Amino acid sequence: MRRTALVVAVLAGALLGPAGPASAHGGEAPDATAYRTEVTGVSPAEPGLRVRAVEAGARLELVNRTGRTVEVLGYQGEPYLEVRTDGTYENVNSPATYTNRTLDGDTPAPAGASPTAAPQWRRVSTDTTVRWHDQRTRWLGDGLPPPARADPSRSHQLRDWVVPLRQGVRTLEVRGTLTWEPPPPAGLWWAGALALGAGLTALGRRGPRSLGPVALVAGTITLGYAVTRLSLGVAGQAPAIVAAALAVVAGGLTLRGRPPFLLALAGAVLAVFGGLADAGVFGQAVVSFPGPSWVARLAVLVAIGAGLAMAVTGVLRLRRPRYLRSMTERLTAGDPAPEFTLPTDNGDTLTLKDLRGRKVILYVYPAAMTPGCTKQACDFRDSLGSLQAAGYEVVGISPDAPAKLAKFRDRDAITFPLVSDQDRSVLSAYGAFGEKQMYGKTVTGVIRSTFVIDENGAIAHAFYNVKATGHVAKLRRDLGID
Repeated sequence: MRRTALVVAVLAGALLGPAGPASAHGGEAPDATAYRTEVTGVSPAEPGLRVRAVEAGARLELVNRTGRTVEVLGYQGEPYLEVRTDGTYENVNSPATYTNRTLDGDTPAPAGASPTAAPQWRRVSTDTTVRWHDQRTRWLGDGLPPPARADPSRSHQLRDWVVPLRQGVRTLEVRGTLTWEPPPPAGLWWAGALALGAGLTALGRRGPRSLGPVALVAGTITLGYAVTRLSLGVAGQAPAIVAAALAVVAGGLTLRGRPPFLLALAGAVLAVFGGLADAGVFGQAVVSFPGPSWVARLAVLVAIGAGLAMAVTGVLRLRRPRYLRSMTERLTAGDPAPEFTLPTDNGDTLTLKDLRGRKVILYVYPAAMTPGCTKQACDFRDSLGSLQAAGYEVVGISPDAPAKLAKFRDRDAITFPLVSDQDRSVLSAYGAFGEKQMYGKTVTGVIRSTFVIDENGAIAHAFYNVKATGHVAKLRRDLGID
């Protein structure tokens, strides 16, 4: 857990370190809105001066690279902002300074603020890029605009707007449009998120490892979405970035067979901070994201659906007995082989990692000295020379005590290692302990299985519920030895 926390902290710190554009006010921005604010141009055009709408139209952004002071005028033509070569200044005597502190413009101005008062400038940043709320670009009426009420199925341009600027004695105008956009089908997006969550939860019933790649992909998508919004100056992205980083870490650890607690935690955090926090994009047309708005909705849908599946799967796995967990955590080709260090028949210990660089046949059998397990062990013994010639080492594993394994070895002249897993933890990690059918009844016990592990420690083949008789001959054929 300490390593996980360190990774998340480093990722978050690296991503949150770069500063965004300066703001005249610490304004809030909606996740989405029905009103599209667009800047059509600055008239007359001025080289080095650029103005655009940002944060789903919540603020205007002015970039001054002209080398001269550009002034933004307030609602009654008074000086409001000055973007100079050494930074941005606001006029504390302008009523607009207080009106624009919030998106709704509800901050009262002090008694001394007046459009006729002499400007008193206060520097708010050293940047020549500034963002501010501007009521002239917004719809301020109650409820839907009349054209939208009359026909909510299509877009309606509500008005053209103008924000005046001044450069020396020259007057400039930022011109733009305000358009109402019909909402997307929010119900379909919510249904998609829930359907994705249900589908991935069903996939997770095969075991948490199945959701390892899901967590990696969902975390990466959410990380890209949040970092993109952060690069645009959208505040409040830290929780989503940390949630995405945690999901990526959980995905990697889940693929390595770690316990499902982190998967559950990462899923809950991803669903809440990476998805539900931005769920407003489902019901509004204009979002704080570049490019098509459906991309933002898809990112939020993935965070909600995948996060819910990760959380539900992790919680259910934590609540189940060990033998039930192992039944659905069966390994498949490409999974990392769970590591182990176990006592052997000769009193030593064997660590799987020590065999790295060689191919390993790890076969699981229920009990030493029994007829079926004896037959299988003798078949492996008799084939050991050809298996080793093909580059394979053979290791047998069972819940028997080392002393019993030694008797088994001596009685049947077994010439490969036998390891003891008396608490069945390694067998469970390999999905080889749980419910099985025996003589028509469902019992709990060791599931006779064989795993072929490649030189890099990954599962190349996983065979469950194999037969004691004839299995080694079939395995030789499957490996291309015969």
